[in-house]
Amino acid sequence: MNYYQITNEKKMDRHLLDLAHAAVAGARDGRISVRDAQKLWAAVKDGSVFTEVEKDTVNHILHNFHWTDGAKVWFHNQLAELESYKATPTSSLQKLTPHEISLQQFPKGDVLYSETARVDRLHDLRTAMNETNLDHDDIGLIVRLANGDRVEVNCNFIEMSGDFVELKGGYTIPVRAIEKIEI
Repeated sequence: MNYYQITNEKKMDRHLLDLAHAAVAGARDGRISVRDAQKLWAAVKDGSVFTEVEKDTVNHILHNFHWTDGAKVWFHNQLAELESYKATPTSSLQKLTPHEISLQQFPKGDVLYSETARVDRLHDLRTAMNETNLDHDDIGLIVRLANGDRVEVNCNFIEMSGDFVELKGGYTIPVRAIEKIEI
Protein backbone atom coordinates (compact mmCIF):
# COMPACT_ATOMS: atom_id res chain seq x y z
CA MET A 1 0.00 0.00 0.00
CA ASN A 2 1.21 3.47 -0.83
CA TYR A 3 1.36 5.60 2.33
CA TYR A 4 1.29 8.85 0.40
CA GLN A 5 -1.03 10.61 -1.97
CA ILE A 6 -0.22 13.65 -4.09
CA THR A 7 -2.78 16.42 -3.55
CA ASN A 8 -2.33 19.97 -4.85
CA GLU A 9 1.18 18.96 -5.93
CA LYS A 10 2.13 18.07 -2.34
CA LYS A 11 2.82 14.71 -0.79
CA MET A 12 0.06 13.92 1.75
CA ASP A 13 -0.44 11.20 4.35
CA ARG A 14 -2.99 8.83 2.76
CA HIS A 15 -4.20 7.46 6.11
CA LEU A 16 -5.05 10.94 7.45
CA LEU A 17 -6.83 11.83 4.22
CA ASP A 18 -8.79 8.55 4.34
CA LEU A 19 -9.86 9.30 7.92
CA ALA A 20 -11.00 12.80 6.93
CA HIS A 21 -12.95 11.52 3.92
CA ALA A 22 -14.60 8.81 6.05
CA ALA A 23 -15.52 11.43 8.65
CA VAL A 24 -17.51 13.52 6.18
CA ALA A 25 -18.99 10.62 4.17
CA GLY A 26 -22.26 8.81 4.72
CA ALA A 27 -25.58 9.87 6.18
CA ARG A 28 -24.16 12.29 8.70
CA ASP A 29 -23.93 16.07 8.26
CA GLY A 30 -20.71 16.05 6.21
CA ARG A 31 -18.60 17.70 8.90
CA ILE A 32 -15.71 16.47 11.00
CA SER A 33 -17.00 16.05 14.56
CA VAL A 34 -15.03 16.13 17.81
CA ARG A 35 -14.97 12.31 17.78
CA ASP A 36 -13.64 12.37 14.20
CA ALA A 37 -11.06 15.00 15.20
CA GLN A 38 -9.92 12.75 18.05
CA LYS A 39 -9.42 9.88 15.58
CA LEU A 40 -7.44 12.17 13.30
CA TRP A 41 -5.33 13.37 16.22
CA ALA A 42 -4.63 9.79 17.33
CA ALA A 43 -3.37 9.05 13.80
CA VAL A 44 -1.17 12.16 13.82
CA LYS A 45 0.29 11.13 17.19
CA ASP A 46 0.91 7.51 16.19
CA GLY A 47 4.60 8.26 15.73
CA SER A 48 6.95 10.24 17.91
CA VAL A 49 7.53 12.89 15.21
CA PHE A 50 5.07 15.29 13.58
CA THR A 51 6.48 15.09 10.04
CA GLU A 52 6.32 17.74 7.34
CA VAL A 53 4.03 15.45 5.32
CA GLU A 54 1.67 15.18 8.30
CA LYS A 55 1.79 18.96 8.81
CA ASP A 56 0.90 19.54 5.15
CA THR A 57 -1.88 16.96 5.34
CA VAL A 58 -3.34 18.43 8.55
CA ASN A 59 -3.22 21.91 7.03
CA HIS A 60 -5.01 20.61 3.92
CA ILE A 61 -7.69 18.89 6.01
CA LEU A 62 -8.20 21.97 8.20
CA HIS A 63 -8.73 24.20 5.17
CA ASN A 64 -10.55 21.88 2.76
CA PHE A 65 -12.96 19.90 4.93
CA HIS A 66 -15.97 21.08 6.88
CA TRP A 67 -15.62 20.88 10.67
CA THR A 68 -18.00 21.43 13.55
CA ASP A 69 -16.97 24.48 15.55
CA GLY A 70 -16.16 22.35 18.59
CA ALA A 71 -14.03 19.94 16.57
CA LYS A 72 -12.02 22.70 14.95
CA VAL A 73 -11.37 24.42 18.29
CA TRP A 74 -10.40 21.10 19.92
CA PHE A 75 -8.03 20.19 17.07
CA HIS A 76 -6.39 23.62 17.03
CA ASN A 77 -5.84 23.34 20.80
CA GLN A 78 -4.09 20.00 20.30
CA LEU A 79 -1.86 21.52 17.63
CA ALA A 80 -1.05 24.52 19.83
CA GLU A 81 -0.15 22.23 22.74
CA LEU A 82 2.10 20.16 20.47
CA GLU A 83 3.85 23.24 19.11
CA SER A 84 4.41 24.75 22.57
CA TYR A 85 5.77 21.40 23.76
CA LYS A 86 8.20 21.17 20.85
CA ALA A 87 9.26 24.81 21.35
CA THR A 88 10.55 24.14 24.87
CA PRO A 89 14.23 23.26 24.58
CA THR A 90 15.47 20.65 27.01
CA SER A 91 18.19 23.03 28.22
CA SER A 92 15.60 25.49 29.54
CA LEU A 93 13.64 22.97 31.63
CA GLN A 94 13.42 23.41 35.37
CA LYS A 95 15.82 21.01 37.08
CA LEU A 96 14.56 19.09 40.12
CA THR A 97 16.43 16.90 42.57
CA PRO A 98 15.27 13.30 43.08
CA HIS A 99 13.65 14.38 46.35
CA GLU A 100 11.83 17.31 44.69
CA ILE A 101 10.53 15.12 41.85
CA SER A 102 9.16 12.63 44.38
CA LEU A 103 6.90 15.37 45.78
CA GLN A 104 5.28 16.08 42.39
CA GLN A 105 2.00 14.84 40.92
CA PHE A 106 2.19 12.85 37.68
CA PRO A 107 -0.33 12.38 34.84
CA LYS A 108 -2.72 9.44 35.12
CA GLY A 109 -2.15 8.42 31.51
CA ASP A 110 1.01 7.78 29.55
CA VAL A 111 2.71 10.89 28.16
CA LEU A 112 3.83 8.99 25.05
CA TYR A 113 1.18 8.37 22.42
CA SER A 114 2.58 5.53 20.34
CA GLU A 115 3.50 1.99 21.27
CA THR A 116 6.78 2.39 19.38
CA ALA A 117 7.73 5.41 21.51
CA ARG A 118 6.88 3.47 24.69
CA VAL A 119 9.05 0.53 23.61
CA ASP A 120 11.90 2.93 22.80
CA ARG A 121 11.50 4.55 26.23
CA LEU A 122 11.84 1.17 27.98
CA HIS A 123 14.93 0.37 25.91
CA ASP A 124 16.46 3.75 26.78
CA LEU A 125 15.65 3.26 30.47
CA ARG A 126 17.35 -0.15 30.50
CA THR A 127 20.39 1.35 28.77
CA ALA A 128 20.47 4.20 31.32
CA MET A 129 20.13 1.72 34.17
CA ASN A 130 23.12 -0.23 32.88
CA GLU A 131 25.10 2.98 32.43
CA THR A 132 24.43 4.19 35.96
CA ASN A 133 25.13 0.75 37.46
CA LEU A 134 28.51 0.44 35.70
CA ASP A 135 29.90 3.96 35.61
CA HIS A 136 27.60 5.97 37.91
CA ASP A 137 27.35 8.65 35.21
CA ASP A 138 24.52 11.15 35.51
CA ILE A 139 21.56 10.58 33.25
CA GLY A 140 18.73 13.02 32.69
CA LEU A 141 15.07 12.11 32.77
CA ILE A 142 12.64 14.51 31.11
CA VAL A 143 9.39 14.12 33.04
CA ARG A 144 5.93 15.55 32.42
CA LEU A 145 3.99 16.55 35.53
CA ALA A 146 0.22 16.38 36.04
CA ASN A 147 -0.08 20.14 35.39
CA GLY A 148 1.60 19.70 31.97
CA ASP A 149 4.97 21.16 32.96
CA ARG A 150 8.10 19.39 31.76
CA VAL A 151 11.01 19.11 34.17
CA GLU A 152 14.38 17.40 34.25
CA VAL A 153 15.85 15.28 37.02
CA ASN A 154 19.45 14.07 36.96
CA CYS A 155 20.65 11.05 38.84
CA ASN A 156 23.70 8.80 38.78
CA PHE A 157 21.86 5.62 39.77
CA ILE A 158 18.47 4.31 38.60
CA GLU A 159 16.68 0.97 38.82
CA MET A 160 13.55 -0.25 37.07
CA SER A 161 10.92 -1.63 39.41
CA GLY A 162 7.72 -2.64 37.63
CA ASP A 163 5.97 0.49 36.37
CA PHE A 164 8.36 2.79 38.24
CA VAL A 165 11.91 4.04 37.98
CA GLU A 166 13.66 4.22 41.33
CA LEU A 167 16.25 6.94 41.72
CA LYS A 168 19.18 6.98 44.14
CA GLY A 169 17.78 7.59 47.60
CA GLY A 170 14.64 5.51 47.01
CA TYR A 171 12.64 8.18 45.16
CA THR A 172 10.32 6.90 42.42
CA ILE A 173 8.88 8.21 39.16
CA PRO A 174 6.17 6.37 37.21
CA VAL A 175 7.51 5.24 33.83
CA ARG A 176 4.36 6.63 32.16
CA ALA A 177 5.46 10.20 33.09
CA ILE A 178 8.92 9.96 31.48
CA GLU A 179 9.13 11.55 28.03
CA LYS A 180 12.83 11.22 27.30
CA ILE A 181 16.04 9.79 28.69
CA GLU A 182 19.31 11.64 28.15
CA ILE A 183 22.34 9.43 28.61
